[in-house]
Amino acid sequence: YTTVRNEHLRAGRLDDVIDVLVLPDTSSRQLDRGREPGSAPERYVGGLDPEGAVAIEEFVRRGGTLVAIEDAAAWAIELFGLPLVDVARGSE
Repeated sequence: YTTVRNEHLRAGRLDDVIDVLVLPDTSSRQLDRGREPGSAPERYVGGLDPEGAVAIEEFVRRGGTLVAIEDAAAWAIELFGLPLVDVARGSE
C-alpha cells in the first residue's frame, strides 16, 4: 500500500500507480476543499479540487476500485451521480 496525497490525485492517471483507492471517513466539504491553512501542517491542507475529483472518476471508469468509508461515501455517490439513498441517515 501507499499513501496518496492530493497532489498525486490531481496529477491523474491513478491506474498507473494504484489498483484500489480508499477514501477515509471525511466530509464532502473536506474532500473538496481540505483543511483550512494553519489548522494542520501545510502538506495536509487543501482539498482535491476539481482536478482530483476528475482523476478519481477516471480511475474508477478505467476499472480501478474505490472504497469510500462512512461520510466519504456521500461524496462518491454525488461524484458519480448514483441513484442511491443512505437509508441509515434518514431522508435529507
